[in-house]
Amino acid sequence: MPAVSSILALDIGGVCLELRHETACQRFGVASAEAFRERYPEVWRLAAELETGALTDAEFLSRAGEELGMSAEELHEFWLELIGGEMPGVATFVESALALGCLPVFLSDVSEIHYRALLPRLSFADRMYGAVVSYEVGALKPDGRMYAAMEERFCGGGRPVLYIDDRPANVAAAQARGWTAYQFGSFPEALQLLQERLATKGE
Repeated sequence: MPAVSSILALDIGGVCLELRHETACQRFGVASAEAFRERYPEVWRLAAELETGALTDAEFLSRAGEELGMSAEELHEFWLELIGGEMPGVATFVESALALGCLPVFLSDVSEIHYRALLPRLSFADRMYGAVVSYEVGALKPDGRMYAAMEERFCGGGRPVLYIDDRPANVAAAQARGWTAYQFGSFPEALQLLQERLATKGE
């Protein structure tokens, strides 16, 4: 077990990987994720069950496909439209964190379908120390079970040195647990904060 101060927790979508919400939603005839939720509330509910491991890939693709009037194969192809490319600068940031003695770990709401598909798109995936993902935990952030799983699995019951997420609610939930959490803005800013945190812990 590494030292608690060495764990760096990273959200995936919006931090490590670009998400193409508009492109994906347009394939379903709507302009945004909010519009998709309003038009297809049952599919949205099923997607949440998929991301928390309550549905298998096959169950989701079959049931959601019926709601959308498409085959499981068509839905699988469309569902992957959400995944974009690697965020510019993230690989360099991860390497910098490793050079500082930190071990990066994913902490992310993600379905198994998307997780399998996104890993090959991340050039630094083999540099990650591990992952806490919603489909294994059975909860979505900001549910405390996600943060507790990170603490228990990778931090020896403590907290990561820094957690980075693009969603304010997720950042606030982490801060309420005593974590140092940063709402993602830029990787130079994140690296500066990480360096400051490590310097403080070393005093």
